[in-house]
Amino acid sequence: MTFGVFDWVYQALRGSGLLQSYQWLGGELRVALDGTQFFSSTTLHCEDCSTRQHRNGSITYFHSAILPVIVAPGQDQVIALVPEWISASRWDGETGL
Repeated sequence: MTFGVFDWVYQALRGSGLLQSYQWLGGELRVALDGTQFFSSTTLHCEDCSTRQHRNGSITYFHSAILPVIVAPGQDQVIALVPEWISASRWDGETGL
């Protein structure tokens, strides 16, 4: 899945100089991470679903994502970056880059 709009917005903000107000010591950007579960079912699932097995033996299938945003003290807005899907088919530590 491609999210070119995130890259486009980031490059536009960078090119306009608006990212400078988000820079921290040494010109670094702070990124906050949030996790969310955006699909859950006890019947519908795909090969990329994560699973949760319950004590009663039932299984819940779900999809989750990490949602990074650029943050800065004194800024009322955050800048959303490309979401990273959490997939059951990936090995721990494998990146999507």
